[in-house]
Amino acid sequence: MDQNKIEQEIENLIKLINYHNWRYYVLQDPEISDQEYDSLLNKLKELEKKSGIIKPYSPTQRITYSLSKEFKKEKHLSPVLSIDSVYNINELQNYFKSVFKNLSIKSQNLDILCELKFDGISLSITYQKTENKFIIEKALTRGDGEYGEDLTNNAKTIKNIPLVIYIPEKLSKELKNVQKIQIKGEVVLYKKDLEIINQQRKKEGLPPFTNTRNAASGSIRQLDPSVTAKRNLKFFAYELKLFDNQEIIIKEKLSELFEILQTFQFTVSPNYKKTSIQNYQNLSNLQEYYNQIQKQKDNLEFDIDGVIFKIDNLHYQKILGNTMKNYKWAIAYKFHTNIYITKLIDVTFEVGRTGIITPVAILEPIEIEGVTVKNSSLHNFEYIKSKDIKIGDFVEIIRAGKVIPEIVKPIKELRTNQEIEIKEPEKCPSCNSNLTKQGPLLICNNPKCPEKIIAKII
Repeated sequence: MDQNKIEQEIENLIKLINYHNWRYYVLQDPEISDQEYDSLLNKLKELEKKSGIIKPYSPTQRITYSLSKEFKKEKHLSPVLSIDSVYNINELQNYFKSVFKNLSIKSQNLDILCELKFDGISLSITYQKTENKFIIEKALTRGDGEYGEDLTNNAKTIKNIPLVIYIPEKLSKELKNVQKIQIKGEVVLYKKDLEIINQQRKKEGLPPFTNTRNAASGSIRQLDPSVTAKRNLKFFAYELKLFDNQEIIIKEKLSELFEILQTFQFTVSPNYKKTSIQNYQNLSNLQEYYNQIQKQKDNLEFDIDGVIFKIDNLHYQKILGNTMKNYKWAIAYKFHTNIYITKLIDVTFEVGRTGIITPVAILEPIEIEGVTVKNSSLHNFEYIKSKDIKIGDFVEIIRAGKVIPEIVKPIKELRTNQEIEIKEPEKCPSCNSNLTKQGPLLICNNPKCPEKIIAKII
């Protein structure tokens, strides 16, 4: 068989395997058995090995077995901004009052796209056009909105992110001049996978992740992509932008672009809904959607912290524009979380089985949902610095996932200037050995450390 025929067979196999990946990971409706799938993948590997033809978007290239020293900052194709939040119907009405005013409309139907607000990590993925397909080029975190960290190799390990998008015939004319596309979405971790990861971390003497969001963030930002690959992350796409030298508009509605995302074989919000409102006073259908999702949220496979309402008309979106940080054509209607306040009275340090030192906040005892909470993990010193937590602070606490108490933030307005900085220990609190630092972690390397030995037994 000549090289051209081999290359065509490889291309056909990639297309077929990607189709079955979509059936399995996106639709959750496989057409073939695992054995049949493995047979196709093995055939592709064999052809690639014999011919030396390996496409960068081949399913065999999802995991790059190379370590990164750091994540470089790259510029987004277009800004990746946040969405402002409201917490009650009055605030929601005020938001839509300003929308109607800025659009100079009074009593005509305003189409709204309703989505889940995933509690995960934002990711922006760029694809470059090559012949009749788009090939994954770059995946960046939100960062400051203009620049984000390049996590491309890690993103490629997420099985429901397509490495290549074949342009369907029905879209070929509309996409003729498009050279790049930008997909924005959220990386999430399912609740069941958090349990599996935390069980493994416990065995390794590592502190558990407090919630799925922290776990998703820690998993997507691994310097070793093979670690990310084991975490079973998922990606939900919610925005599509098209570019030549500048942005190209091919549709009038956000919901129409949503349909293209599905045609491109991306997973989208499973509970999204299109509705409309006539004025800002009557938002009963939006409140009904919020109430419905709030009732369902504990039964979802992933965590959400609210719902999002987006203006469906893309021309209206352009008129509304954005601030330096937020899109003005969308609003998050967030669920209430019970927040409790207590005082952080001290910090102790625990030694895990692998020698990792974990700072633990000692709290004035407080009753939270029937449980007396006396302490909360502070994880590491980068966490303490990022939250600016001090001994003597009054702090806000929630029970993350209704299980683990977590400090949200200190209440700086209540500070008396008597608060004490939390200092990194230089010696192990158990054996008094010198500690070493690895990234954000402090580690005791003494194999005879009493607490390490006890932790291994437990």
